[in-house]
Amino acid sequence: MSFDIALLNWLAKLLDPSLSLASLAQGNTGKMMLATLLKKLTEAEYLLNAPESTQEQLKKLAQQLEQLEHSASLSHFYQVLRQYFESKPWIAITIPSSSNGDVDAILCDQGMAGFHVRTQANSKGLILQLDRIYQTEFSVLSIHPTLQSLLSQQLNWPGVLIMIPGGGAVFLPLQSKDDMEIDIEARLQWIFRQLFSDRNLNLRYLKSQYRKAFTEVFDCSQKTLHLLHLSDINIGSRHTAFRMHHLKNTIRMLIDELGEEHLIVPVITGNLLANPSENQLEETRQFWRFLETLGVEAPLFVFGQKDVRNDGNINESYRNAIGFQTAKVSWFEDEKLALVSLNSVVHGNLPEGYIGEEQIETIAYEISRKNNHEDFQYIFLIHHPPVRLPQQNIAQQTQNFYQTVFSIQTLAAKKSIQNTDVLMHFIDQYPVCAIVHGQSPQPRITTLDNNIPIIASGASNGVKSAYDERTYFNLNIVSINQHAGKKVIRSIAIAAETNEKHSFVRHEKLTMFSEQTG
Repeated sequence: MSFDIALLNWLAKLLDPSLSLASLAQGNTGKMMLATLLKKLTEAEYLLNAPESTQEQLKKLAQQLEQLEHSASLSHFYQVLRQYFESKPWIAITIPSSSNGDVDAILCDQGMAGFHVRTQANSKGLILQLDRIYQTEFSVLSIHPTLQSLLSQQLNWPGVLIMIPGGGAVFLPLQSKDDMEIDIEARLQWIFRQLFSDRNLNLRYLKSQYRKAFTEVFDCSQKTLHLLHLSDINIGSRHTAFRMHHLKNTIRMLIDELGEEHLIVPVITGNLLANPSENQLEETRQFWRFLETLGVEAPLFVFGQKDVRNDGNINESYRNAIGFQTAKVSWFEDEKLALVSLNSVVHGNLPEGYIGEEQIETIAYEISRKNNHEDFQYIFLIHHPPVRLPQQNIAQQTQNFYQTVFSIQTLAAKKSIQNTDVLMHFIDQYPVCAIVHGQSPQPRITTLDNNIPIIASGASNGVKSAYDERTYFNLNIVSINQHAGKKVIRSIAIAAETNEKHSFVRHEKLTMFSEQTG
């Protein structure tokens, strides 16, 4: 086992005094995590300025763990390590990017931490490094709030995560566009110089000073667009009505995490309704008003097969009551991104979907009228899968996510819309960075030959897990920064704990694309 994001999540729980030690991993899993952490802590580079008694204590603890019987309790080890970390004013963890090999080689270099420690006479903090450059796809289960903030910043990796044991955490990004190695080194030196010299560390102040010193690191991140991707809400069904308050709390929480600095667009890829009758008109109006009053961009919606009558037409009462977008293309000038809304149920072919020539011509005309449309990248929104999705084996690094939430080991094949060749010929005329669709029981990403991701969200109105019997609400956050050449897709499953009003269990699957990785 290597020191990676999952183990960092476990470390955050160990550092949290509000969590019982008994809630930490036990058995072989806990023993492996402890062994990995103790190995990291007892490496010479990390103990250069540590008292000899501390070195001996950690080495002795590692020996005791190695001799421990399989069924023995790990509470003693957790207690000793929690006390050890409580003596540290801060812990800094270097986070690689997974997309820039040169920068990641610096951050994963075992000699890097030792170099910075040697330059300080009285180092009392702790520098840890992930053991390897991280994968472009991975998952994390039962995420601690400290890791939530880190994962929400993945588009801005690489960087340094600074944690105060029993306190807060802050992530400082390290890279801006067209950086050289010397730029990364300068920022690392600034960070560690501040950490070593500041006796009363204030993380908010530290980040504000870092932002002033290296404004270029934050310039590009301001041009990020986040899609909050929902699907299959099925307003009007009994269990949606029962779960709606949990879904709204989940949406609020995710928007708060993304923050007010970035552009956030709620997107629903079909089946907002359980059926097109007028019985749920007021409930639908209330949910749409909820989305409109979140302080983000106006929500976008493409019709699904349950939203329309058998002939493909929408009930006019809904059209009058809800402010569905009338434009086919939504332009975001600063981000140089355009969202194209496709209606695949307009002809009433509800099971398979269809995009007619007239709709394609209308959208092409609307795009051509935009003066600088060639400067934009395009995200297409559609309910039906635009191409056939084959049966897909789940990657090893995300198997735990799918097994825990959906109890599956493979993703089933899905049919495409009827005229997929016509649609894809139209889409191929534009620089496309993503195709986002619905009609999928689980979140999935299928990559086309030209490296365009086709992204599906699972059911956002909740699915009950056979693994732990929790009801998980599934949403995607699709984060795109065209200027940096990066996009991150986070498939998020959140279950509200009914016994505690503000307690959530949360799992995430993350996939990163960049100009370097494809």
